[in-house]
Amino acid sequence: AIPAGKVVKGGTSQLSRELECKQQLKELESAYRSLLGHEFWHETGCLGPLFDLFLFSLLMRWKSMAKILWARMDIPVRTMLTAAAMYRSWVRKATDLKVHVKEALLADAAEFEQMAVAVQQQLMRMDSMIAIECCELPSSVWKGLSGVDVAVRGGSETFVERCCGEALQYRWAGDIHPHDQPFGLYPTVLLGLLSGGLLVPSLVVFRPPPRSEVLRAPAQ
Repeated sequence: AIPAGKVVKGGTSQLSRELECKQQLKELESAYRSLLGHEFWHETGCLGPLFDLFLFSLLMRWKSMAKILWARMDIPVRTMLTAAAMYRSWVRKATDLKVHVKEALLADAAEFEQMAVAVQQQLMRMDSMIAIECCELPSSVWKGLSGVDVAVRGGSETFVERCCGEALQYRWAGDIHPHDQPFGLYPTVLLGLLSGGLLVPSLVVFRPPPRSEVLRAPAQ
């Protein structure tokens, strides 16, 4: 037992170091939110040490290290969309950056986005439905935003154009099948509306329930 009033120097020093470490982590988390917005809510450790080191590598602009860490994570598309969003936001918000630094950040953002495109397109070739589900899966660190939402928010227009067409059609169509309509999706919907809904049962082809509720939620 420690006598009352007696100061243990080792314990005090350790407590001081722990408090200092926690303060530094909070400052890092604040820096991420300042770049990515308040919808990005990452707490150190919530996705494991690899993701923490990846974010820190981005902040320090250690691109090679970030790519090594990225190759070992199980959320490659969402991670690279986040990286592209961070660097584009950095260019917009930091008004004192030199021109060559801005150009380098934008070039890195484009490279990160292209890496996300490559992974997503490979998944689309393997299983298009799983690829759509991955695009619509809500993210815990992005406060429930889907991959499509993160891409749009981060200015990843190439990713949206090449990889999100199917996901956006499913999101807009809801329970209506976007491809098997007799006159095409939009004319069929228009005819259903003009008929006051009378032609919907015989005209509109509905999809079977999706394997994942992730696909149904955005449309509803």
